[in-house]
Amino acid sequence: MAVLPALADALSPFDGRTPPALTVVARHLRDAGLFSVGNRGRGAAHVTAEDVAALLLASLWTDGPTASPRAVEVLATLKRRPAVEDKTLPRCLGLVIRLPNFGETVAALIEFAWIIRDEIPGLRLELTVHRPCPTASLALVDSLDRRRVIAEWQVDADRLTKGFYLPESRQRADRRHSTTITSETLFALGNLILRKSEVEA
Repeated sequence: MAVLPALADALSPFDGRTPPALTVVARHLRDAGLFSVGNRGRGAAHVTAEDVAALLLASLWTDGPTASPRAVEVLATLKRRPAVEDKTLPRCLGLVIRLPNFGETVAALIEFAWIIRDEIPGLRLELTVHRPCPTASLALVDSLDRRRVIAEWQVDADRLTKGFYLPESRQRADRRHSTTITSETLFALGNLILRKSEVEA
């Protein structure tokens, strides 16, 4: 299992920021109670799937380290949009996308990446988030680049009525952004948290 510097190294090519810059993001997340790892160097603790997911969500949403905690809070609490169960999906992937919120799903995609990778040979995943109105989707893409959206997430109705999304709703609705990450990075991040016994199996 990896420590924070290894996570920052792995995420840097996707994010575009240097590993030290991502370590600063992780520190802001830790201070907000959204990241468990604090120590660096010889005494550094191992990152969890939830830690990896938090840093990934921050990377998908914002370039500013101080805005990262808000980004994780917004994205992690998105609720899965009700949909008819797709019985054609592989078992593990089908179970993962039925988790109640986006944060749990992303953490599970990373934790069980080694299983999902073997379930979808010849296919890739595309995980996309949209802003300023926060939504997300997960698609399966075949070798001909045909996309099939298999899950979508939307704002939590209870949080919406309580004004949780007011900062996002005040942003210009005609200026929209989407960021996508593929299974290549998801699986690479998943490899970081594999236990030694799982790697050798």
